[in-house]
Amino acid sequence: MELEEKVNDMEVQIAKHSERISKLEEWQAKQNGSLQRLETKVDGIYTWLIGLMGGMIVSLIMLVVNIFGR
Repeated sequence: MELEEKVNDMEVQIAKHSERISKLEEWQAKQNGSLQRLETKVDGIYTWLIGLMGGMIVSLIMLVVNIFGR
């Protein structure tokens, strides 16, 4: 294999790698967007659960006060 053929093969490989890297970067950007949306949803569920737990604690305290307040 001559030097010119080797250089041409390397140019083809570099072009393929550049294309694959470009596609990988696009995929990564899409995944980052998906992860951000998922994080927003999880934060909303977390906030809802904290509020629910706070309501249950207040309800439990009121029940204990009502039982021992008689």
